[in-house]
Amino acid sequence: MDLVRLALERSTSSREAVREIERLLAAYGQGGIADAHAAEPYWSSFLIVDPREAWIVETSGSTWAAKRIGPD
Repeated sequence: MDLVRLALERSTSSREAVREIERLLAAYGQGGIADAHAAEPYWSSFLIVDPREAWIVETSGSTWAAKRIGPD
């Protein structure tokens, strides 16, 4: 959840928030649950929305994929 919080604090649009999540993942990766094994990747899904567009971001470890959703 830190990725979302930081991205929303630093962004003025959903597109900027997605770019910030991507930047943070590349720089720091993401943590996981405390009792997980270190070799297991942690994954998350995020929906980032503003009045103009919506994005889905899928992550696994520091790997990510983002796609704009909705009508073109």
